[in-house]
This record gives sequence, C-alpha cells and structure tokens, in this order.
Amino acid sequence: MGTIRATQRYVAQEVAKKPEGHDVALVHGATDDGGYEIVRFRPDRLEAGVVRPLEHGKPIAGEVVRLSPRDGSRVLYDVEVQCAARVPADRGGPAQVATASYRDGWEAVWGKKDLN
Repeated sequence: MGTIRATQRYVAQEVAKKPEGHDVALVHGATDDGGYEIVRFRPDRLEAGVVRPLEHGKPIAGEVVRLSPRDGSRVLYDVEVQCAARVPADRGGPAQVATASYRDGWEAVWGKKDLN
C-alpha cells in the first residue's frame, strides 16, 4: 500500500507543476503486442488501461491520444485526446435491417400477417 501512496504523491506533485496539464498517464509496463500499460490520472477519475500504436486497417477501441513526455520524467506523460471515443446510441432494440423491398418479397411468399 505504501508504494501506491508514494506513486500518487509523486504524480500529484508532477501535476501541480503544470496545472493545465491535469490529464496525465503513468506508464508502468509493456504488453506483448507493443503497447504500454498505463494508469491515467484525470481531474474526475483514475483509470487503468493500455495504449497501443495505431495500425492501418485495424479497428480503434477507445480514444486516440497523443502522449507527450513530461520534463525530467521517464514514466509520466501528458495526455492529449486527438479523437474522443464514440459510444453508440442505444436505440432500444436490434438494428433495423429489413428494407421495404425485403418486406414486399416476404409478403409475396408468405402472405401478409394478420394482426387481429
């Protein structure tokens, strides 16, 4: 527990040096696929995650960010969001995939459903 508190104190001191840069990432490990494990300190929350390089043709999961190293630190980076994560709108059901011509064909083969 002491290590976590010391890390939080260190990050808080570094963030205080640059108040406008309150979105900070602490890199604490590497992944097998070339990414980095991070702890992200935002004004309203603390997050654990992974950053990976963008690859052409691969889907993006989450935000696109740019990490800029902080002066005098090898593990702290200022985070600049380049593209925010998109959250799909909840429509309250499955996707509507039937077109008008599909429905007309269905009715021609199976007949119109009597709802009475």
